[in-house]
Amino acid sequence: MNGAHVVSRKQAVTADMIGTLVSASNLSNLLDLRNVCIFVLAFAGFFRINEVLHIKYGDVRFQSGYVAIDVTSSKTDQLRKGSEVVIASGSSIDTCPVNILRRYLTEVERYPIDSSHYIFRTLSKCRAGHKLVSVNKPISYSSMRGNFKRSFKDIVLDVSQFGTHSLRAGGASAAANAGAQDRLFQRHGRWKTVSAKNGYVEDSLDSRLSVSRLLGI
Repeated sequence: MNGAHVVSRKQAVTADMIGTLVSASNLSNLLDLRNVCIFVLAFAGFFRINEVLHIKYGDVRFQSGYVAIDVTSSKTDQLRKGSEVVIASGSSIDTCPVNILRRYLTEVERYPIDSSHYIFRTLSKCRAGHKLVSVNKPISYSSMRGNFKRSFKDIVLDVSQFGTHSLRAGGASAAANAGAQDRLFQRHGRWKTVSAKNGYVEDSLDSRLSVSRLLGI
């Protein structure tokens, strides 16, 4: 149809790509650690990048075996009630989102903080490497989009086919293809409708083949 708007859907980030990112990053460098933490949380919590960037210290609660994060502002939260996302400790210490978040917060806790401060803020260079800026302001989306491109350009074949939304779609696709219960899956991603949820999932070939395998012929 002439004049129709064509939506260019970005590819999903995979768990293997997340593993490669962590392995290729210098987590002793605060800038690398911060960016990896943001990307891993977005993948594990099905977060939009802006949701991660607006997490404050008072929104985070570490529990035995998981971390709970309050999402106080979300595109899907039309009634502004907020929601809680729980993320379990991972099976791998290196890529565990709980461990990475705890490590990042340990690094930045030497700076003056309170519950109203954003945990992911701009960093400035210093003799020791990087430090948090004092202004309590979240990182801009455009800055994180650039950081995403730089972080993944050597991991994927064509980084132009990926974007920050690839992290939310990647986590959702990984969970769906692993057989996560549909109701819990939808709640974790905070989707209001089934159609909105399904739009994020890239079904694996094995998952698609499982339908005809159930036919008994």
